[in-house]
Parts: sequence; C-alpha cells; structure tokens
Amino acid sequence: MCVFCGKSLNLSHDDHIPGKQFFPQPRPDDLITVPAHDVCNRRYKPDEDYLRAILLATDAGKTAFGDLLWQQKAKRALDKDKGLNNAFFRSVKNFTVVTPDRLPKGSRLGLVPDWHRVKTFVEKLIRGLYWFEYGSILPQSLHIDFPRGFIEDLPGNNPYLALTSPGKRGWAGIFEYRSWCGPVNPERSMWMFIFYGTNVFVAATCKPDDRALESRTRRSTLLRTRCVEGER
Repeated sequence: MCVFCGKSLNLSHDDHIPGKQFFPQPRPDDLITVPAHDVCNRRYKPDEDYLRAILLATDAGKTAFGDLLWQQKAKRALDKDKGLNNAFFRSVKNFTVVTPDRLPKGSRLGLVPDWHRVKTFVEKLIRGLYWFEYGSILPQSLHIDFPRGFIEDLPGNNPYLALTSPGKRGWAGIFEYRSWCGPVNPERSMWMFIFYGTNVFVAATCKPDDRALESRTRRSTLLRTRCVEGER
C-alpha cells in the first residue's frame, strides 16, 4: 500500500524520505525509502524543491553540507526553474530593524515561507517515517498539527527533546529526526525534523479536533544575500 494515500499499489515504486534533493553528492547509500505511488511522489516534489531553497537561504546554507548542496545543485535549480524562483522570491520580505528602545535603525531581508507548502512537506515526512518507524500507515483522516515556524532553541531548552527519541536512521549535519508514539493510541505521535543541524520543525499527529502542540510563528531573518543579488 502507498504510505501517502493508503491505497493499493499496482506497481512497486519507492520514494525517498526525505527526498534525494536534500542530500549533496555523494549521497549516503542508506537513504530511507517507502512504498508509494509515482503520482503521490511527484505531487510532493515542487514543495520539496521550495523548502530546500528556503532552508538554504537561512543558516542551513552556511553549513558545510548546506553550502555544498547549494553549489552542486540548489542554486542552478533556483535559477532555471521559473516557478520555483517566483515562489522563493515571494517569500523574501523587507523587515525594519529596531533598537532595544524601539527606534528604527534600518532594514534587512528576511523570509516568510509559504507555511501551507511547508506543512505539506512535513506531512509527507510524517507519513513516510511513521511507516518506517512503526510499520503501519496513518489514516487519511488524521490531523497533522504543525505550528508555523522554525524552532530555534536546539538543543538548549527545547522541551521536545525530552519527549522524543532518535529515529532509526539519520545523517548528522544533513537530516535527523526524533519521534514519540503514544502507547495507548499509536496514531498519536510527535516528531522533530532537524535539517543541516540548524533548522528544526516540530509536528504531531492527533484527532481532527485536537491540538497537540502550542501554536507559534518564528521568522528567519538570516537570508543569504547571494540568493537575491541584483535586480529580478
């Protein structure tokens, strides 16, 4: 069965969780794969490409693996794909910088991602990794609780570290995840996704009328200027 839509597979097809485009060359030979329809796989690809561009425009792009990925593929993809380019630059905003006394002192570029697209990508991660970790497929009716924003206090005071355990597989500096699964209701779960050691997303699965996580919004204002140099 397809881990994303829950329907039977006529043809066997494996999808990577997360997508191969998040890994610089040479890629690890133990990437996670899950059974999925090709059409379900392709449905997520635009959002994966978008999130990769967003992540590499933050501190993730200053890491060794992030910079390597930017040089190898991500910059070229952003330049060549007009739809991706337009979506990325719609997320670039100009923010006013103020002093501690709330006096304006200039401006800087920052990012306000399309959180609907980010949530779609996070849902793919959860559905794929839930099958990989626990061996079952999440119901389509299950709610994905995803507070908007990057969680920045890792590993210092992040409360979700104490609630979750490391995943079965991970690649330090590129992608790691942690999870928790409810002992009574196994469809209630919590997840942390760590990209390039700098950007962390937290999400949970729960009943449609439930909210497992505190809502929050964080803006990343560490945009790499080389992504937006010059006139468009």
